[in-house]
Amino acid sequence: MVRAIYAAQRTAGAGALVLAGIERVGRALDTALGLAARSRDGTVGMRAAWAWAEEATRNAASLVQMTDPAGAHREGRGARVRHRSA
Repeated sequence: MVRAIYAAQRTAGAGALVLAGIERVGRALDTALGLAARSRDGTVGMRAAWAWAEEATRNAASLVQMTDPAGAHREGRGARVRHRSA
């Protein structure tokens, strides 16, 4: 997903700061996967892997919101639909 966002933003002419932010998310996910692969359950390494993965996932979600300007509109409509059906 992060690679696809990077490619789309690069194609769209995103600036160096935006691309660098996307790269940081990708590196954090790579770090999380590497730590998890080298660590056993219940170890400090595995807890660190989870911490890296959780932070990177939050940042990836921010990237999706940043690259999807219609997302807020869809979320608002979804909330209205949920409210009416409750």
